Amino acid sequence: MGTSNTLALRIVLRLIIVAISKGSLMTFILGTVMAPDDAVAPTVVLLVGGFGVLLAGIALIVWVLRQLFFQASTTEAQAAALRTELGVVI
Repeated sequence: MGTSNTLALRIVLRLIIVAISKGSLMTFILGTVMAPDDAVAPTVVLLVGGFGVLLAGIALIVWVLRQLFFQASTTEAQAAALRTELGVVI
Protein backbone atom coordinates (compact mmCIF):
# COMPACT_ATOMS: atom_id res chain seq x y z
CA MET A 1 0.00 0.00 0.00
CA GLY A 2 1.63 3.24 -1.12
CA THR A 3 4.70 1.62 -2.64
CA SER A 4 6.06 2.69 -5.99
CA ASN A 5 4.94 -0.61 -7.55
CA THR A 6 1.35 0.02 -6.48
CA LEU A 7 1.51 3.58 -7.75
CA ALA A 8 2.95 2.45 -11.08
CA LEU A 9 0.29 -0.24 -11.42
CA ARG A 10 -2.41 2.29 -10.60
CA ILE A 11 -1.14 4.67 -13.29
CA VAL A 12 -0.79 1.93 -15.93
CA LEU A 13 -4.25 0.55 -15.26
CA ARG A 14 -5.73 4.04 -15.40
CA LEU A 15 -4.06 4.57 -18.79
CA ILE A 16 -5.43 1.26 -20.06
CA ILE A 17 -8.95 2.12 -18.91
CA VAL A 18 -8.78 5.57 -20.51
CA ALA A 19 -7.43 4.14 -23.78
CA ILE A 20 -10.20 1.54 -24.02
CA SER A 21 -12.84 4.15 -23.14
CA LYS A 22 -11.55 6.54 -25.79
CA GLY A 23 -11.56 3.71 -28.32
CA SER A 24 -15.18 3.01 -27.44
CA LEU A 25 -16.08 6.68 -27.83
CA MET A 26 -14.30 6.87 -31.18
CA THR A 27 -16.19 3.78 -32.34
CA PHE A 28 -19.50 5.40 -31.44
CA ILE A 29 -18.46 8.56 -33.30
CA LEU A 30 -17.56 6.46 -36.34
CA GLY A 31 -21.00 4.84 -36.20
CA THR A 32 -22.78 8.18 -36.06
CA VAL A 33 -20.73 9.51 -38.98
CA MET A 34 -21.53 6.41 -41.05
CA ALA A 35 -25.25 6.30 -40.14
CA PRO A 36 -26.65 9.06 -42.40
CA ASP A 37 -24.74 7.80 -45.45
CA ASP A 38 -26.75 5.56 -47.78
CA ALA A 39 -23.61 3.86 -49.08
CA VAL A 40 -23.12 2.07 -45.75
CA ALA A 41 -25.53 -0.70 -44.84
CA PRO A 42 -27.43 -0.31 -41.56
CA THR A 43 -26.06 -3.67 -40.45
CA VAL A 44 -22.52 -2.30 -40.59
CA VAL A 45 -23.53 0.67 -38.43
CA LEU A 46 -25.14 -1.75 -35.97
CA LEU A 47 -21.98 -3.87 -35.87
CA VAL A 48 -19.85 -0.78 -35.21
CA GLY A 49 -22.21 0.23 -32.39
CA GLY A 50 -22.05 -3.27 -30.95
CA PHE A 51 -18.27 -3.14 -31.03
CA GLY A 52 -18.41 0.19 -29.18
CA VAL A 53 -20.61 -1.37 -26.49
CA LEU A 54 -18.18 -4.28 -26.27
CA LEU A 55 -15.26 -1.91 -25.72
CA ALA A 56 -17.20 0.00 -23.06
CA GLY A 57 -17.92 -3.31 -21.29
CA ILE A 58 -14.26 -4.28 -21.38
CA ALA A 59 -13.30 -0.91 -19.88
CA LEU A 60 -15.88 -1.43 -17.11
CA ILE A 61 -14.58 -4.93 -16.37
CA VAL A 62 -10.98 -3.68 -16.18
CA TRP A 63 -12.06 -0.88 -13.82
CA VAL A 64 -13.93 -3.30 -11.52
CA LEU A 65 -10.98 -5.72 -11.46
CA ARG A 66 -8.65 -2.80 -10.65
CA GLN A 67 -10.84 -1.80 -7.71
CA LEU A 68 -11.00 -5.38 -6.43
CA PHE A 69 -7.22 -5.78 -6.74
CA PHE A 70 -6.49 -2.67 -4.71
CA GLN A 71 -9.09 -3.63 -2.12
CA ALA A 72 -7.48 -7.07 -1.79
CA SER A 73 -4.00 -5.58 -1.44
CA THR A 74 -5.24 -3.22 1.26
CA THR A 75 -6.88 -6.12 3.08
CA GLU A 76 -3.64 -8.12 2.84
CA ALA A 77 -1.66 -5.24 4.32
CA GLN A 78 -4.14 -4.95 7.19
CA ALA A 79 -3.96 -8.71 7.82
CA ALA A 80 -0.16 -8.56 7.95
CA ALA A 81 -0.33 -5.71 10.48
CA LEU A 82 -2.80 -7.66 12.61
CA ARG A 83 -0.56 -10.76 12.49
CA THR A 84 2.35 -8.66 13.71
CA GLU A 85 0.28 -7.26 16.58
CA LEU A 86 -0.90 -10.74 17.47
CA GLY A 87 2.67 -12.01 17.48
CA VAL A 88 3.61 -9.28 19.96
CA VAL A 89 0.69 -10.16 22.27
CA ILE A 90 1.42 -13.89 22.25
